[in-house]
Amino acid sequence: MQNKVIFLSIAALLFLSACPDSPTNPKDDNPYKQESIDWPSLADSPWPMYRHDPQNTGRSPYPGALSGTIVSRYPSNESQSGVVVGIDSTLFFYNVISGVSYLQATDLGGNIKWSKEVHREPSATPVVLYDGSIVTIGLEDGEFIRLTSTGDTLWQCFVDVDYPLWAQNVGITVGLDTTVYYFTVFPERLIAIGKNGVVKWSLSDDRFYPGPTNFPVFSPDGKTLYLNGDNGVALVAVNIEDQSISWTYGSETLECAPMVDNEGNIFIYNAGGYSSSDDGDFAFVCLNPDGSLRWKFPMKKKYTYELNPAIDREGNVYFGTDTLFSFTNDGKFRWQLPKKGIECALTIDGNNNIYGFRKDEYLVGYCVNISGDPVWDMNNTSEFTRLGGSPIIVNNSILVPGWRSEWIYVIH
Repeated sequence: MQNKVIFLSIAALLFLSACPDSPTNPKDDNPYKQESIDWPSLADSPWPMYRHDPQNTGRSPYPGALSGTIVSRYPSNESQSGVVVGIDSTLFFYNVISGVSYLQATDLGGNIKWSKEVHREPSATPVVLYDGSIVTIGLEDGEFIRLTSTGDTLWQCFVDVDYPLWAQNVGITVGLDTTVYYFTVFPERLIAIGKNGVVKWSLSDDRFYPGPTNFPVFSPDGKTLYLNGDNGVALVAVNIEDQSISWTYGSETLECAPMVDNEGNIFIYNAGGYSSSDDGDFAFVCLNPDGSLRWKFPMKKKYTYELNPAIDREGNVYFGTDTLFSFTNDGKFRWQLPKKGIECALTIDGNNNIYGFRKDEYLVGYCVNISGDPVWDMNNTSEFTRLGGSPIIVNNSILVPGWRSEWIYVIH
C-alpha cells in the first residue's frame, strides 16, 4: 500500500510539472515576448544588416554601452550608410579616400583588413550572408557584387538604372532562400537577385514611395515584403511568391520603414511626407498581418525621416520624434519622454536599454532603460557630426555612423 501511495504521488508531480498551467510550471504571463527569428540565409553575427534583421527591429541580443563615453572613432569620410558586422566580428562600412569610395573591412579596433572600390558616395548598407560573404553595391552604375569575407568577388549583377547615384536606398535585405532584395529609387522598383547573381524578377508600382528610406521589411515567415507607400497609400504588402501586391494600407506617404514583430504585426509611423498638409490622419499604427488595423495612437504630424520604430525583448514598442514614446505590444500607452528626441533610428540592446541620438550643435545621445529611466546622457561638445545610418551594437559598445561626415563613433 505504501509503495502505491508513493507511486501515485510521483505520478501526480510529473503530471503537474508537465502541465503548462501548473503551479510548478506557471504559464508565461507575457504573450508578446520577442525572440530572434531564425533566418538561415543571414550571417550569425552581432549585426549582419541594416537595422540588425529583416524585420527591422533595431534590437540586438547583446549588451550595449553602459557609460555613454566616446572611446574611439573610425574614419568614414562622406559615407551615407551604416555599419554591419561579419561572422568573425569584422566591421564593414564605406570610406572615401582622396575622392575614391571603398567598402572597408576592419577589426574592432578600426585596423583595415582590406578595401574594395565601389561607386562614389555609397549609401546602401551591405548585408552579410550565412557564409560570411557580403553583398554590396559595385563600382559601376547598377552593379551589385557579392564578395567573400576576404574581399574577393564571387559574382557581379547589373540592373538597369536611370540615375548615376542609384544606390540611394538605406539597405540591402535577404530572403530565407538567400535571394537578395533591394529597392531602387531611379526607377522605383523592387529587385530580386538570386544567390548566384542573376536577376530573378522586378516589380514596379506607382504606389511605392520613391525615397531613399524605402527599406523592404520581411514578415516572419519570409513570404511578404512590406514597402513604404506613396500616391495615396502608406504601406504596400508584396507577396514575393507570385510578385503581386497583396494589400495596401493608409493614405499618407510613409517616409520611415515599418517594423515587424514575431507574430507578424506591423508597426508604422504614418505621419505623411514632406509635401503632405498638416491636417491628415497622422498616427503611430499597428496592423495585423492581413493589413487590418490592430490599434493606433493619433498624434500631430512630426518629422519622420528614417525614424524607424524598435521593439524590445518583452514586446514593448518605441518610436521617437521630438519625444520618445513607448507602448505595450497591444497598444497600451506606457510612457513618453518629451526631451528625448531622435534624428536617426532607435537601437535596443539585449538588456532592453533604448539608445537615441540627435544633432543639436554637437553629437547628442542618451540611453534609457525599459521603464524610461535614464542610464546616461551624452552631450559631446568636442564632436560635430550629421547622423548617418542606424547605430549598431557590438562588443559591449554602440557604433554611431555620421552622414557625409568623417567618423564612426564608438561609445562604451
